[in-house]
Amino acid sequence: MSEGIEVLDAKDRKILGLLDFNARMPLSELAREVGLSKQSVDYRLNALQRKGVISGFFPVINTPLLGYKYCRIAVQFGNLPSDARKKLLEYVHTDSPLFWAFELGGEYDYLFVYWVHSLTEFESICRAFEAQFGNYIRKKSEQLVTDVIHLSHKRFEVKPFHRFDLKETDARVEIDSLDRKILGELTKNARAPLTTIASSIQSYPKMGSERVKRMEKNGLLAGYRPIIHYDKIGLTYYKVFFHLTF
Repeated sequence: MSEGIEVLDAKDRKILGLLDFNARMPLSELAREVGLSKQSVDYRLNALQRKGVISGFFPVINTPLLGYKYCRIAVQFGNLPSDARKKLLEYVHTDSPLFWAFELGGEYDYLFVYWVHSLTEFESICRAFEAQFGNYIRKKSEQLVTDVIHLSHKRFEVKPFHRFDLKETDARVEIDSLDRKILGELTKNARAPLTTIASSIQSYPKMGSERVKRMEKNGLLAGYRPIIHYDKIGLTYYKVFFHLTF
């Protein structure tokens, strides 16, 4: 076994598989599905987090229903000096439309993902990015994505197979400031109890529960997923970019 690699048994793998698309699954239900006691499942789940296999839980928010578009920039840099790397890290931490940032190996060095209201906004982001880092860019690809598909992790072998489509749509869901606060708390920890979320936003658990159920029903909250560090279980994460010619 390689140093730092965690060996998962069948029960651990099933826990990861069950949480994969329903990270808010209650311990009682999780225990019943896995075939262990609540205490055993709680211990295993805490161990997976303590060992760094799981670093958190996030909600899958169907942002197109709020009028957002999914755009991204793939960048290949030349030699990036230390001051430019520091500046890039500050950009990742402070740029508000930025949703995901990936460091890559291969043709591109980084992938930046944004949720924007319009292509004009994305164009402004691209020009601002070039203004900051243009001297170091060797190659750049700007992309508009019309359908982001979330699929079950097949390696965990839990049935049924699930799929989420965060697809461009004209449909809209209206939310208010309380909904936004709830979504904000869920992005910090999608497994947080509703009592904890309610306390954080100075609301009542019943109201928070009703709001969450409503956002699940109207499709805004498409699901909840764990953040899994694949390197901890001996896997490598790949993204493949290819162009089709018809």
